[in-house]
Amino acid sequence: MDLCLVFPPVWVPMVPHLALPTLAAHLRRVGMGVVSLDENVSFFTRYLFTPATLNGFLHAARGLANAPDGSQGPGWKSPSGREIAEWERAAEGIDDTLSALREMDAFLRPERVVRALDDIERLFRLCSRVHGSGDLSFNHYRRGDVDTPDDLAALCLDPSRNVFLPYFRDHLIPRIGRWSPRAVGISVSSYHQFVAALTLGGLVREHLPDVHVVIGGKHLLNIQGGLLNDPSLYRRFVHSAVLREGEVPLERLLDTLRSGGAFEEVPSLRYLDKGEVVETEPCEPLPLASLPHPDFSDIPWELYLVPRRYAPIRMAEGCYWGKCTFCFRYRRDRAAFRPPGAVLDEMERLILDYGVRDLTVNDDCLPPEYWEEIADGVLQRGLDLSMLIWAKPVSGFTRDRLRKMARAGVRQVRWGLESAQPRILKLMRKGTTVEGALRVLEDAASEGIWNHTCMIAGFPTETREEAEGTVAFLRDHADVIHSFIFYPFALYEDTYIFDHPEAFCIRDIQVEKGPLTERLTYTQETGMTPEETRRFVPQIKQALLEETFDRPFWQRLKIREYLQLYLDHDGLDRVRDIRLDP
Repeated sequence: MDLCLVFPPVWVPMVPHLALPTLAAHLRRVGMGVVSLDENVSFFTRYLFTPATLNGFLHAARGLANAPDGSQGPGWKSPSGREIAEWERAAEGIDDTLSALREMDAFLRPERVVRALDDIERLFRLCSRVHGSGDLSFNHYRRGDVDTPDDLAALCLDPSRNVFLPYFRDHLIPRIGRWSPRAVGISVSSYHQFVAALTLGGLVREHLPDVHVVIGGKHLLNIQGGLLNDPSLYRRFVHSAVLREGEVPLERLLDTLRSGGAFEEVPSLRYLDKGEVVETEPCEPLPLASLPHPDFSDIPWELYLVPRRYAPIRMAEGCYWGKCTFCFRYRRDRAAFRPPGAVLDEMERLILDYGVRDLTVNDDCLPPEYWEEIADGVLQRGLDLSMLIWAKPVSGFTRDRLRKMARAGVRQVRWGLESAQPRILKLMRKGTTVEGALRVLEDAASEGIWNHTCMIAGFPTETREEAEGTVAFLRDHADVIHSFIFYPFALYEDTYIFDHPEAFCIRDIQVEKGPLTERLTYTQETGMTPEETRRFVPQIKQALLEETFDRPFWQRLKIREYLQLYLDHDGLDRVRDIRLDP
């Protein structure tokens, strides 16, 4: 076996991530022996949410009931008797809870699925409380006690605080050992996976010393100037790190491990050489159209917490617009599209080979003309699909195009609306207008498409009055805006704003390099300050949910894939009208 690919927690265990199937398909095509493991879904369903593990957590919680607040880490509170009783009830019903998410009849009963999700949330609180200053869910893993690389290293070795360590040590390491791979490749798409990734890397190095550990994934670009330059990373946890797309570097790395060649011949690789971190020359990624269809043959479909198989699909890379001032794609990405025929072939293959009809489209921004070609192809081939997509509300999304998209299976669009203020949209360089976006939302709703709007509050120079104007827009058009999310503005490197702060009245930018991620702070000379925005966002979110959207069902479902399944079964109007008691 050449390579064991691992996707670690934490990620939502409803849909396989596309990274491993994409890499496995390419490496198998060039003759490499590869096994890919979604250890995110296995961790949640074969370990965390099992009676044995939960009973162990409950035993620990009872032992901590009298511990002083703060004794287990910053912000930690001892569990109360009421909390423990709630956790005991939720743990006792865990099998029924998971069944409610996996069996369609139970899933389509709103009261039951919401009760199951509420119990899952209670059990996450149990897990978090007995592991010190941490916060775990399907969407995130945060720690209040990791400020330095040494803190991170200590956490990765501490089973009393690290929820991943016992699972990897007792279950995953023996399985990897039986395959005897030359290398273990760990894919990290989010900083919420990084503790698990390094924990696994350290265990492989300790227990399987002949195995090369390589880490990769898009999150590494966010820490390439921090932890990825730290020699201790390569001494303790991994041997090498791949930057950017992994197909060619992994292929060359495996060739090098087979032949005993030098790492300097492997492109886009960081590793330790004579005590110093070195980086090889980058390589051009393979053209998107040349990649084979992703290989889902290793996916444990039965483990995912959905009542029918759900898969990701990729149609493009980069962004065809590439001008938004807040987005890192302004400088990092190139835009390329897969031929529509190839996408349609892959859709057909997912239906025939894997029994998939629900798709989430892993592209932030595809032009309406491209979507029309996809919709025409789906209708011509008679493919029975349900799709969740992302798009920008540009004028090219005409009523006729949206009608075709709805007929082809588009049930939900997550629109990058961002703001309802013309001045702010101009500063963002969105290429949209408020009037045009509203027309798109109205036409989409009329065709039965659920409109979810993604909004940004506190954009540089935005006043509170302007931000409240955007909130009023959502309130006034709640008939065609069916759900929403507000993000506080965050500044990133590799964006136009970072390169031209004076144009946005920003000064004193500071880069705080933490072990898990990098955070930028700055002074805003006009408009809302970052502190004001962080207070504003939860306030307006709560007000909209309670007063305008009347405690909606979609908010209690939490997971967009779950909403998608309801929309496909019941349609927009019925789902919008579902209300449950608090």
